Amino acid sequence: MRGWACPTPFFIGSIREKIKPRKGVGEDGTRASNNLEGLSRRAHQAERSGSSKLGLETGMTGLIMAGGKSRRLGQDKRFLILGGKSCLQRVLDVYKVLFDEIVIVADEKEPFQSLGVRVVEDMIPGKATLGGLYTGLHHAGSDRVFAVAVDMPSLSIEAIRIVLEQAGKADIVIPDLNGKLQPMHAVYSKACLPYLKKLVDASRLKVQELCAIPELSVHRIPQSVFERVDPGLRSFFNINTPEDLARARKWIEG
Repeated sequence: MRGWACPTPFFIGSIREKIKPRKGVGEDGTRASNNLEGLSRRAHQAERSGSSKLGLETGMTGLIMAGGKSRRLGQDKRFLILGGKSCLQRVLDVYKVLFDEIVIVADEKEPFQSLGVRVVEDMIPGKATLGGLYTGLHHAGSDRVFAVAVDMPSLSIEAIRIVLEQAGKADIVIPDLNGKLQPMHAVYSKACLPYLKKLVDASRLKVQELCAIPELSVHRIPQSVFERVDPGLRSFFNINTPEDLARARKWIEG
């Protein structure tokens, strides 16, 4: 399992000076928004009705970040075969249960043409997760995206549903695994777009810095909630090294 610790919120001068706070944001980072409340209601209605495509019910796009260079692994992890399926196909299989709109962000479209899924080229290449997240949010047909990386072969539908069901609570809804935020298992609203652009332009490429912007509300979901449906927290595991790959093969192939 990989994770990133979010620093204590701090003042981001260059961003805060250029972007004025939006209406409806309180001093505690929350807002009374009819739109957000509506999303929460639809999420609970979908849960009660047994609807599987909760992403559709909550106005959500499923975003897959597929632009990694796989330098540490030494091979293209997007098409690694695990248990007879590529990493990408494993992510798609989960997403097709949850979302009507799926968007892949990649450095080029050609390798993905046969998948029958919308692929968009990274608008700000070379800017890591933030550049891809900006691109995905920009192209999404929904106001919110749920984002994962292509190298997460053990995604849990139930763990994702936990995040989707709370999507209306903030601009960013993100798992917090004992102090380590999981930006690639999280929901982002289009309210993040101007802040993402400012961070990318400043080459400040950590998602944790986005979480620290006072004008954006952030809702953290504690680890204990996910352990109820995914005791090993495998939904958050991603492949970066040969050791990670061996671990994933053991889980999937036995």
